[in-house]
Amino acid sequence: MLEERLILMSPLQLKLNRLFVLIITLTFSLGYLVAENCDLKVNGSVVDPFAKISVPGALIKILDTDIFVYTDSTGYFSFDSICPGEYHIWIVREGWETEKFFAVISSDTSFTILLDGHNHLVDEIAVFGERHRHSTGYNATLGYAALAHRPDLGLATALEKLPGVNIIKNGNNIAKPVIHGMFGTRITLLNNGVSHSSQQWGLDHAPEIDPLGADEITIIKGVPVVEYQGSQIGGLILSEAPGPPKDPHLHGGIRSYLVSNGRGAGTSLRLGSGGNEFGWNGNLTIRKSGDLHSPDYFLNNTGSEEISAAINSEYNISDLISSELYLSTYNSNIGVLRGSHIGNLTDLEKAMSNRTPFFTEDYHSYEIEAPYQSVSHNYAKLGLKYSDPDVTFWETNVAFQHNMREEFDVRRGGRSERPALSLDKMTGFAEFKYGMNLSDNTELKTGGQWTGIRNTNDPGTGILPLIPDYTENKTGIFALFSNTTGELLLECGARYDYVVQDVATISRTIPREIIRYDNNYNNFSAGIGIAYPIFEGSILGYNIHYADRNPDISELYSQGLHQGTSGIEIGKPELNKESALINTLTIEGKIGETVSFDTQLYHHIFDGYIYLMPTGRSRLTIRGAFPVFEYSQTDAHIYGLDATIRWDVTETIHPHLGFSYIRGDENTTGNPLVFMPSNRGRLGFDYHSLSLSWIEELEIKVLYEIVFEQTNLEKWQDFMDPPPTYSLLGIMLTSKKVVGEDVFIFSLGLDNVLNTRYRDYLDRQRYFADAVGFSATLGIGWEF
Repeated sequence: MLEERLILMSPLQLKLNRLFVLIITLTFSLGYLVAENCDLKVNGSVVDPFAKISVPGALIKILDTDIFVYTDSTGYFSFDSICPGEYHIWIVREGWETEKFFAVISSDTSFTILLDGHNHLVDEIAVFGERHRHSTGYNATLGYAALAHRPDLGLATALEKLPGVNIIKNGNNIAKPVIHGMFGTRITLLNNGVSHSSQQWGLDHAPEIDPLGADEITIIKGVPVVEYQGSQIGGLILSEAPGPPKDPHLHGGIRSYLVSNGRGAGTSLRLGSGGNEFGWNGNLTIRKSGDLHSPDYFLNNTGSEEISAAINSEYNISDLISSELYLSTYNSNIGVLRGSHIGNLTDLEKAMSNRTPFFTEDYHSYEIEAPYQSVSHNYAKLGLKYSDPDVTFWETNVAFQHNMREEFDVRRGGRSERPALSLDKMTGFAEFKYGMNLSDNTELKTGGQWTGIRNTNDPGTGILPLIPDYTENKTGIFALFSNTTGELLLECGARYDYVVQDVATISRTIPREIIRYDNNYNNFSAGIGIAYPIFEGSILGYNIHYADRNPDISELYSQGLHQGTSGIEIGKPELNKESALINTLTIEGKIGETVSFDTQLYHHIFDGYIYLMPTGRSRLTIRGAFPVFEYSQTDAHIYGLDATIRWDVTETIHPHLGFSYIRGDENTTGNPLVFMPSNRGRLGFDYHSLSLSWIEELEIKVLYEIVFEQTNLEKWQDFMDPPPTYSLLGIMLTSKKVVGEDVFIFSLGLDNVLNTRYRDYLDRQRYFADAVGFSATLGIGWEF
């Protein structure tokens, strides 16, 4: 039959059939050859680039397979008999960040895997940090893993767990970081490389940045700060957006949480994909919380709601040139404690002495009423970068920011929905940076920036503005030099900024008139730093840095009620520039194989230190009765110590002890400086296991913190005595489970476990209410 069918076929059909059979045969043959060619070798090493050490005992696992190996004592690993294909590779080692990357294996391949180490010297209850000794200054970083373990925390609250960092706040929702006693406009906040431009002058103005949108957040002090435009005195906080993944598949993660105090909830989503030419990633965060609760009562009108989003894309024009486009938006409504707005002087006096604030209800509510703040911040950045790592690099960036802030007071006649303060701030930015390797161990970086600001008030508020209309132009140049000779790292740098301000204020006298001020400032900063290993495993770093700072617009011209802090603030147009000499000594290292230590000593000397001084007076206005604060200036000095010691009892058990001391005084009178952080001590215990039953990683952190009473303060320097010493107990549990290419993360954070009643000196809400009581935060995450 077969022969008959073949005879009946045409010659063309016979050729087509034979070609089809040949194709099928070749396909199966190639498949067979490929299947049999599973003899590829993959090897490499795992190193910590900052500690400059190999990482032994790291687990290298090829996901979706049963193939895994551990690095040997030199950090080396090797796989044999690997088939060609696309793989996701997972690297885990206790004490280092978990990493996952995508690789296409088509031939024998060798990798060098960079694994960032956690420095357990700064392990704390909610977050851990990394110290990067690629600089002579103080440098501490929080990675995304640390931030995502506590997705309910804001930027400042997350950073508070690092040594030398405190927060100054107005309740639990509004907080700003304090670094070694310095805060406000002395600290520059960089959002993806650009100085964050908002109404950052107020102690109650929380940074409009979602920490879950960052890949890492770094604190920088010392010489490297001259590279960036902004205040050079207090240091930098750099929030860096994640770069697009190099994996062409869609990857991302979602983190959700529930928090008991405030009955809050939130979700954060991250997505991204990439390739050799184009890549992108984005994030979306939504949070909502209701009235918070002290150990004894609800804190009425302390709810908050937030939605933020960002997208970052990169396009590689060539092997050396790449472009970046970054867009973000942040929007929030934040309630201000209702009991902090008092109708008359008698009630204000009572409110500051009562244990329970006015307007306290006995039920929970999500409603946000006056007084409250509504903030929107939009940001766009476009960048172009050329990088030849062996020779030179340059980059140029332009950015635009639009910040809108409205503050609503309790107003008579049903006008509470009409903002009492409405500010609109637009900021343009441009920069160019150029760097070169002068030799194998010498680098030079130079460049310049320009920032233009226009800040205006909405006249429809019907209230004289707290902050006047103004424009500001700032132009600056810098140079930064670093050299490594043997084991000595030397850095030196300088910066010059020229600032021009045009300010239009409204007189407080009748008839009203416009008063204009034209301000010009020449700001200079320069510093030098060294880092040197003083004995095996230990490094000494020293930085000395001089910097100028011109007075902020709020310090010069504030006139009226600052609603968020529930106080009347009065500026001083006669203020001069503030100059500071910043000295920082850092010693970190190991004693033997199990004990680690980290110490920072600092001494800052100020010529013309500007501060907000409680006057001891109160003022009755048509908007209520409020305490009065005035800006003032004096010569002063701030000095202190941050020390942490850690003992690695076993590979899984790590107790640690920390202490922070700080003091600030005027030079001439010897009077204490106000709003200096209290001294504090920390006793912690960490347990970390790589495997326990079905869980790949389990971490348990316990922290007992003692915050001492601020005794370096005179009674006449504040409206009420500083709060007494208090202590807080916190517990943090995290775990993860890997299923194929997916990672599931679980966390449970317990804050103020003993439900301690306390008030903190740096919390402006302490005049009226206790701080938040016990809170439990349950989080779950999925990374894919």
